Amino acid sequence: MSKSISVGAKFMKDLVGQNVPNFSSLNKQQREQINLEYRPLDGCDLILYYPGYKEAKGDYAAKLCGTAISHAHVVEALGNVVETEAQALELCNFLLSIYQFGLDAVVPNWLTLNFPMNSNTYTGYEIVSIIYWIVLQEEINYPERGRRLGPRLAFSRYLEAIFFAFYINPEISLLTIKQRAHKDAPRRQVFEDLNITVGLGSELFQQVQSFYKVI
Repeated sequence: MSKSISVGAKFMKDLVGQNVPNFSSLNKQQREQINLEYRPLDGCDLILYYPGYKEAKGDYAAKLCGTAISHAHVVEALGNVVETEAQALELCNFLLSIYQFGLDAVVPNWLTLNFPMNSNTYTGYEIVSIIYWIVLQEEINYPERGRRLGPRLAFSRYLEAIFFAFYINPEISLLTIKQRAHKDAPRRQVFEDLNITVGLGSELFQQVQSFYKVI
C-alpha cells in the first residue's frame, strides 16, 4: 500500500470523526443530509462532500463543477490526451508518481498547462489532485481484500485507457474501458478478459505490466 494513499484515507476518516462525531449512529439518509464540504485545492473546481452515503467512515462524493466525477471521466480524459507512445509512457509514469507520492506527484512538462476533462481544462497539478481524490475513494470503501482491488482497480482502468488510446485494437475501444470502469462492472485486474491483438510485447505493454506489479 502506498503511504500517500493510506495517509489520505486516514485524513478523510479523521475529518469525518472531527466534524461528524456521531457518524457511526447515522443511517444513509441522515449522512446525506449533513453535506459538509472540503476543497482540497484552492482555485480548483473540485469539492469533496462528506460524509458520503456509504457506510465506510471517510467516504465522500467528489464533484467537479457541480458534477459527480468518476473513474470513467478520468479514463476518457487520459485516453483523449494520448497522441504518441512517448506521451503514453510518460502518462504511465505520471500515474505511478501519483500512486507513490500523492499530491506531490511529478507532472510531465507537456501536461502542466492543458489537460481537458469533463468539458473544462485543468493544469497538470489540478489533475493530480483530481485523480488522487477519486482513487482514494477505492481505498476507503473497497480496501484490497479477496476480489477487492482497492486503488488497483482505478489504476487498472487508467492504464488500459492509455494503452488502448495508442494501440487501437479491433474489439476494444475507449468506450469498452469506460464500461469496465463503471461502478457496477466486475472488478477486473489490468487487461483481464481483454482480447489484445495489437501492442502485445510493446514497450508500453511492458510498462503497464511493470507498473501493475509495483502497486
